[in-house]
Amino acid sequence: SNIPLSKNKPAFSRIMIDEVGNIWIGEHLPNWKEPKKWWVFDLDGQLLGEIKMPESFRIFEIGHDYVLGKKTDEDGFESIQIYGLSKP
Repeated sequence: SNIPLSKNKPAFSRIMIDEVGNIWIGEHLPNWKEPKKWWVFDLDGQLLGEIKMPESFRIFEIGHDYVLGKKTDEDGFESIQIYGLSKP
């Protein structure tokens, strides 16, 4: 059977809340890939900035000054990574 492809696409793929209550919205990518680009908003909906993550990095936790997650390399090897956050 032929399933028609949708002409509409989601605006984002993931939403997370960091430890201080900011909302992180991850861009939508095809094929269930992890978002690389994230937009961060405060509780009032004000855009605080855009953050780019390494490819194939899945965020588990967002702290005040760090992001913790799992990175998968091209061979499928997984490792836990932590990246510092610098805020203006």
